[in-house]
Amino acid sequence: MQNEAPSLTGKTVLITGGARRVGAEIARTLHGAGASLVIHYRKSASDAEALAAHLNGARAKSAAIVQGDLLDVARLPALVEARISKIGR
Repeated sequence: MQNEAPSLTGKTVLITGGARRVGAEIARTLHGAGASLVIHYRKSASDAEALAAHLNGARAKSAAIVQGDLLDVARLPALVEARISKIGR
């Protein structure tokens, strides 16, 4: 008997490095479980935009993107606030 994955409906998940490869697969999996996503990227803008467009096509307004260098710690609060103002959480 397989365990069913819990629903993530109503939850918002930030995925760092979510535009490509493993991060993108994690994004697709969590989105499929009902989560809304904030997809972080550093340099992969076109990949992040394409992934968000695909996910938003499946469920409107369920994915947003944010660009930033996570090593620039001083800018992290602004990165989070920018996303909160756009998605509400």
